[in-house]
Amino acid sequence: MPKNLPEKKSPLKQPPPRQAGQSLHEFMEEQFSSEVFSTIATVLAFTIAAAAFWIAFLFKMPPLTMALVFTLLAVVAFILASLHIRKQRNEYRRLKQGRDGERTVGAFLDDLRKHGYRVFHDVPNAKNPTFNIDHVIIGPAGVFTIETKTFSKLGTRDEQIRYENGELIIPGVGRGEQTADLLEQAKASADFIRKQLNKTTGHHVRAQPILTFPGWWIIEPAPDKRSHQPIWVVNHERISTWLVSATTHLSREDIAL
Repeated sequence: MPKNLPEKKSPLKQPPPRQAGQSLHEFMEEQFSSEVFSTIATVLAFTIAAAAFWIAFLFKMPPLTMALVFTLLAVVAFILASLHIRKQRNEYRRLKQGRDGERTVGAFLDDLRKHGYRVFHDVPNAKNPTFNIDHVIIGPAGVFTIETKTFSKLGTRDEQIRYENGELIIPGVGRGEQTADLLEQAKASADFIRKQLNKTTGHHVRAQPILTFPGWWIIEPAPDKRSHQPIWVVNHERISTWLVSATTHLSREDIAL
């Protein structure tokens, strides 16, 4: 058998492009696999201990008290583990909904490539691993950062999102201070991309923040007022329509940068 063979390497020189919702997906995979494993391991340990004492008791080895104590501990561990897994399952569903929302928006944005746009998903920040931008598009209408929020609906008839006078109103979530963080996050994403592009290209670039809520009906301003909105709050299927009202126009050379 040949010895000292060179180590095999992947033919890929660069990692594949990041996909929409990748950060949430990686968190779900890492977080919940370890959580479920540790919970099951704890229950299993107490169950095995209880079983061992019962076997020993049947063979007249330790007192009955020890078997009962470990049985009780196993039952308590099982109950606590069940409650914990139920809580984690709800959190998993919430994250999955968020991930699926990002993927839905990402799939729609990918269609903009044929109109001359460059589309990036799940853009990370090397200095802050907890911070990422869901989507960035660069094209004829300018540079746009898109934050996706996939909130559950209450099931009532009048479920509409409004963004008026700088205030975001979402049924079931709230308004004012309760939604201000969403607007700040959208602004922070645009500011981060603006600084990065200014640094790497040497050009002064403006990034327009967009906040989108897939599956929601959003009350939109009149077309002539869209360009005056500091943050675009819009359904993802309407983004292409809003791009027409953008005041910035980039050349092919600028887009390629």
